[in-house]
Amino acid sequence: MNRKSDGIVVSGLVVAVLLVVGLACKGLGVWQAFLTDLDTGRMEAQADMYAQAAIQTQAQAELVRAEGEKAILQQAALAVAADRRLVTFYALSSNVIVIGVLVIVALGVGLIVGLFVGKGGRHVGA
Repeated sequence: MNRKSDGIVVSGLVVAVLLVVGLACKGLGVWQAFLTDLDTGRMEAQADMYAQAAIQTQAQAELVRAEGEKAILQQAALAVAADRRLVTFYALSSNVIVIGVLVIVALGVGLIVGLFVGKGGRHVGA
């Protein structure tokens, strides 16, 4: 009877070992799934961090581009203002020249008229 009992005990131990091994494998699978979920979460967080860095870099690039365009527009406005002053100067210069020429012509005409009137007046009075 001892042999029979020993066989039952050994069979029971084999079943118990198989159950423990089965549960350990199941637990190991759950543990590996947990670790995989942790790694996935970490990778997703890192991907989000890279996406945010890319958005920030793009925003900084657009800011630099806008500042460059602003500087170009400011220089263009300064050039237009300088051109306007130059055009005004040339317009005034040409007006002064025209007025000067008119004054010289008027003086010349006045001188000529004065000479003729002066000569004619002496003849009449003599």
